[in-house]
Amino acid sequence: MTVSVLFFLNKKYINIFYLYIGLVVTIPSNENLKQMLFLKWGAIDTSFVIILLMFTIFLLNVKSFKLLELDYLMIVIFILIIVFFIVGFNSKNVFLITDFKFYISMFVLYFFGRMVITNETKMKKSLQIMVISSLIYSLGVILLYFSGERVLSVLYGDTLANWWGSRVTFSNTSMLLVSTCIAIYLLIKTKYKFFYSTVLSINTVAIILSQSKTIITFYGVLIILILLMNFLIVVTKGYLSIKNLKYTYIFISLLVFFCILSVTTNFLGDFNLLNNVVNRYTSGNDSLNVRLITNDKALQLINSNFFGFGLGKEMYLYNLKGLIELKGLFIDNFYLTVATKFGVIGVTIFIILIISPIILLIKSTYKFKSLLSIYLLVSYILFLLTSTYMSSQLIYAEPVSAVFVLFLLFVCLDKPQFKAQR
Repeated sequence: MTVSVLFFLNKKYINIFYLYIGLVVTIPSNENLKQMLFLKWGAIDTSFVIILLMFTIFLLNVKSFKLLELDYLMIVIFILIIVFFIVGFNSKNVFLITDFKFYISMFVLYFFGRMVITNETKMKKSLQIMVISSLIYSLGVILLYFSGERVLSVLYGDTLANWWGSRVTFSNTSMLLVSTCIAIYLLIKTKYKFFYSTVLSINTVAIILSQSKTIITFYGVLIILILLMNFLIVVTKGYLSIKNLKYTYIFISLLVFFCILSVTTNFLGDFNLLNNVVNRYTSGNDSLNVRLITNDKALQLINSNFFGFGLGKEMYLYNLKGLIELKGLFIDNFYLTVATKFGVIGVTIFIILIISPIILLIKSTYKFKSLLSIYLLVSYILFLLTSTYMSSQLIYAEPVSAVFVLFLLFVCLDKPQFKAQR
């Protein structure tokens, strides 16, 4: 927090943005861990203090700000946030303030980013910071794994510890789908082959340690798609050199070999790890059934009020018997969560915002033949599936929300950030 104030006093506003991205991506998204690291004191969260600082800086410079098309959509969403804050306040919703913080943070981060990310160089540095921060996060995951279940139970709390056991899983893991994709791009385009291959390997280990069936599956799909795209690009257009294609296949092959070797030779200290991952695929469908029951109950709630219940409306997780198991801010479905709070019209506007990067990335890929745009398009689709359809992390997890904002900022630049070099 002190560092961000120093950047503010020296008017190095872009460094505040870099600091925020690095902080939320690096630190596992866990309230107990934040308190242990003195990043949170009671209700005061360091990341939100930085958001407030960003908001102050933006207000001081708002006169020189020029609006783009996507900005108008974000302004509509801001109006929605204010309107449904009032609705939630009148309804005395229990999670009103906490809910408001999540939504307003995304809005502020976007407009502050629009103010400071003004060229390709700054965008490139933001993406590089995300990749490096993801490496640090992954190393932290490995450290927590070796620390054992006792440490993890302190971080998770009793309920989650019973559910997750030895899984080292935080919402940051969804971000690894994107950072890994960018690392592969930088592996191809820069001279730092060893460093980015290390990033790929360590991030892969962190994904395995999460034992998340969804993330592991999507990660495998991502790697396969990138390999196929690189091959097709060389065959049909020649945007990549044969040398770069060779590097891609060699390093990704080594990556896969490293991962198989690590989990089958007790590299990670647990012969049962591979069995645990396999069991995630072969065990019963209790988790899926719980999701279906919870989603059905949420749909019933939405059907009772199409206009929304306002920010702070509590959401319920139901067990297999259809009884309430937990009460919280959200359920593991972003669209149903937003529809409950903002109504059908509100969730429609959010969906338009979410699909905008897909449309713009397709246009960028077609018009400028940008290799990074192709990579980001694939990773963004998989990222959306895990952060919206399978969870509500797009808003309710700071690292995931920050990556989403980076996607929005990427497509806001007039020219492609990294043009494919023939």
